[in-house]
Amino acid sequence: VMPASTAALATLAATLDQAVPTLSVAPSPAPSSGEATTPVSRSLPPAEAEEAQEREELEVAERRLLRCMGDLPRVAVLGGPVLQSADTEELLQAVIESLIASVRPGVVFLTAGLPGVQKAFAKHCDAAGGTVFNLLPIGSEGGYGAGRDIYTGADLQGRRELFQRLADVCLVFEGGPSVAVEARGAASFGACIVPFMRTGGAAAG
Repeated sequence: VMPASTAALATLAATLDQAVPTLSVAPSPAPSSGEATTPVSRSLPPAEAEEAQEREELEVAERRLLRCMGDLPRVAVLGGPVLQSADTEELLQAVIESLIASVRPGVVFLTAGLPGVQKAFAKHCDAAGGTVFNLLPIGSEGGYGAGRDIYTGADLQGRRELFQRLADVCLVFEGGPSVAVEARGAASFGACIVPFMRTGGAAAG
């Protein structure tokens, strides 16, 4: 990794370290014994009720995942399905090692269980002793052999939105139009997007 990149990693690690107290998302409080629990979707027209029901299910799944992952900041990774450069893999390995060493009390890494950049990230994270969760659609098969697979979301779209909602910080390496769309989605839920521009593709803007 070039000196300039090393400095950038140090800055990123320091930024995340300072943000630790504000990054965790607290689960919604459970309803009190006297509080109504009837889903809002029941009072809506059929089309709107279906959409509202999907929203409710995603929110429930999100709260469950947050309890599973704890209160550490969550750093998601986005990238293309094929690593375009050995330099990218070297860079993402350096990012992982820097964050694990620098961020206290710790950090949780997220992938969506995809090949290429995310698979390489999960393997290097696991090898470095980091905590990585791979979010997979229900019914799919995990194949990393690294990190912990969590099955959530009834389909690919449900898994994609949960991934975007959970990310506090989203690291982007390489990638094409679909990666750019996912990064914008994560940003819409408040994630800080960190593109590694030297890797090209969506990361370069």
